[in-house]
Amino acid sequence: VMLALVDPAKNLDEFFTIQLLSQTPPQLASNAQQSGTFILATRAGTTGSAGKPAEEVFDDLDGAIQAFRDLFFDKTGYPWEERGGPTKGTKYRFINQDFIQKQLGYAGGKWQYWVDDNVDGKPDGWYDYDSGASKLVERLYHEHLQNDDIAARAVTSGEYAYDVDYLQMVQTNVKHKNRTQRR
Repeated sequence: VMLALVDPAKNLDEFFTIQLLSQTPPQLASNAQQSGTFILATRAGTTGSAGKPAEEVFDDLDGAIQAFRDLFFDKTGYPWEERGGPTKGTKYRFINQDFIQKQLGYAGGKWQYWVDDNVDGKPDGWYDYDSGASKLVERLYHEHLQNDDIAARAVTSGEYAYDVDYLQMVQTNVKHKNRTQRR
């Protein structure tokens, strides 16, 4: 499960993932429904970072499922069955994902930015994002397509922070408020 806490006005864009995993060997799968080793794995951080992992181990499936549900509710304010609801206050929201693009590594797009202010001595023109930034922006673009009410994201690239508006295809440097077209 991917969750996001997004507030571009505060330059805030964080993620929180929750996974429920089984370490029960396949030959014991018939008993895996109730007993075994189950792990509630989480990872949290600023969008674009690797984040910080954490794990909690359970001996029974029911306990692991209840911990998953409790954590999901704590982070979103919603029970799992109502996960598609709008963001509640300062809580995280559930993010629908494009799993095909995720499996492909978000490598389908080529992101560029326009320079017309001689920044870093560059002449006017379109410039490619580096591959890491391009994949991040492509992932966030696909998240926008799957979650149409998330059109703006806060993105950090190196020493620069940007507000990215996927509806207008514009990025704004947070520090300098320079607006740049994107494609």
